[in-house]
Amino acid sequence: MWNLKLRLCYLKNSLWLLSLVTLACSNLIQQEPENPAKELMKAQGRDISGKVFTETPLHAFNSWNRRCETRLGNLIADAIKERGETQIGIMNGGGIRPLVPGDANNLAVNTLPKGEVTRDQVTLTILPFPNKLTVIRLRGYRLKQMLEHSAAAITTTVTVTASDDHDADGATHGDCRANGSTGGGATASGGFLHFSKGFKVYYKPSNERRETNGQTGLNTQLTTQGKRVVKIVLNNAVIYDNPGGDMGVGWVSGTSSCALGTTNFTNSMACTYFTLAVSDFYVNSGGDNYSMLAPTSAEVNNDGSVQIEKTTGLIIGELVWDYLTHLNSSAIPIKPVIEGRITYE
Repeated sequence: MWNLKLRLCYLKNSLWLLSLVTLACSNLIQQEPENPAKELMKAQGRDISGKVFTETPLHAFNSWNRRCETRLGNLIADAIKERGETQIGIMNGGGIRPLVPGDANNLAVNTLPKGEVTRDQVTLTILPFPNKLTVIRLRGYRLKQMLEHSAAAITTTVTVTASDDHDADGATHGDCRANGSTGGGATASGGFLHFSKGFKVYYKPSNERRETNGQTGLNTQLTTQGKRVVKIVLNNAVIYDNPGGDMGVGWVSGTSSCALGTTNFTNSMACTYFTLAVSDFYVNSGGDNYSMLAPTSAEVNNDGSVQIEKTTGLIIGELVWDYLTHLNSSAIPIKPVIEGRITYE
């Protein structure tokens, strides 16, 4: 093959072969796009074949996955929670990649119709990054800070259109909102979070948003708490309820007490620990500026409010695929629904 490449490229000096050989050289030398997850799986000798079958369309569509609840986001978060054996599982919309990266906001080409879904589509295309599952425990006020950060980029204007509000099969999709930094919400925020079954959050985008010091990753520090999270529900139990969104009020009684700066949370869920299954991208490096999930960040500074329970070594794409194959082999329908895990007020 290399001899053929060299011979063809050498012949480019002949004018009468220039266009034909240039095309041949370009096609031969073009490299396959780098995919860290694929290379790691190959190195570990893992099989990347296989297929599962779904009973509803799944949308690897940036315009939804980065600004509202989606079927695919729900499905992935459910898989993360189950494998982590935690109270809550989360997945960032930016980690859910489009089927056609060059046309990421085209619904038609980035929709998997109900039916066959291959392993390659899940582990190499939709979830290509080699991020690994980590389990942390964090206090309630850090949980609210996480949610405030997820909602920080959403504007106050509802921009739902006929195409945005419905799935390809006509089912109601859910409330999508624009992203302030992109002027229309086509890509919105890669840090927008999806949540596992049993967890619900209510956002009020007209309230004050969370602000930081302008630094990134582990150096990000809070400057304004944010008041867009007005209600949090876990397994039908309301743990936070305050239309004003103020951090110091609204927590339903728990069993602990603690202090955050000069704001005291007495006998409240603000100081109760919750278990969260999340990508190590957030825990190790404060990815997408989720500094409140990283124990060593400048914001948390190892104060004990966020603790690593275990690192699993499980690649997110792989564990999601295992979850799907388990559902299929157990005759459990793969049919995620939009069910109000994220609600805008």
